[in-house]
Amino acid sequence: VVEITDVASAGITVTKDASPLSLDEPGGTFTFDVSVTNDSAVDVVTIDTLTDDIYGDLDGQGDCSVPQTLQPGESYSCSFDGAFAGNAGDSQTDIVTASGTDDDGAIVSDTDDAVVEITNVASAGITVTKDATPLSLDEPGGTFTFDVSVTNDSAVDVVTIDTLDDDVYGDLTTATNSDCTLNQVLQTPATYWCIVERLLPDNTGASQTVTVPASG
Repeated sequence: VVEITDVASAGITVTKDASPLSLDEPGGTFTFDVSVTNDSAVDVVTIDTLTDDIYGDLDGQGDCSVPQTLQPGESYSCSFDGAFAGNAGDSQTDIVTASGTDDDGAIVSDTDDAVVEITNVASAGITVTKDATPLSLDEPGGTFTFDVSVTNDSAVDVVTIDTLDDDVYGDLTTATNSDCTLNQVLQTPATYWCIVERLLPDNTGASQTVTVPASG
């Protein structure tokens, strides 16, 4: 009488990689490459499930499919795309798990993860525009209307304007005859407008240069 005895399963090894490893904000689509290797020298392994803790069941995503039967030492590879968006500095770690059984009925399973991140895009800043209507008045002068606009020039960053000052009239949000307000949130792209009315001093030939810095 002779018999064949079991060799303990060597299991499987899962490898997961991401390409690219980072994208400029606001992010986008990453490609994930997954491979499963049968580490056994004798056992055939059948992979029944291939799942990702963020993107779910990978069967049917990209070119991934299960079940897969792996001969001793054989590997199976597939790839799929996953979206990740966020602000600069955000990162995502997602884990893929492969599991199944060998031809002796032993359960085999392994995991691996990949980390992707969102990198910063330098701010394009803001553009402030100020116009006066009219540009002149006969003496003794009178009221001029100043139109102020602030534009977010960035393609990705949301900007909050928290100061809006005038070198002659001061804080435009507290000035009389002004509809300017602070904490204006400018999307990409967006522009904020406001109006200030002011009386130019009664001096023949008088002129006034008014500068409005905005920041945030």
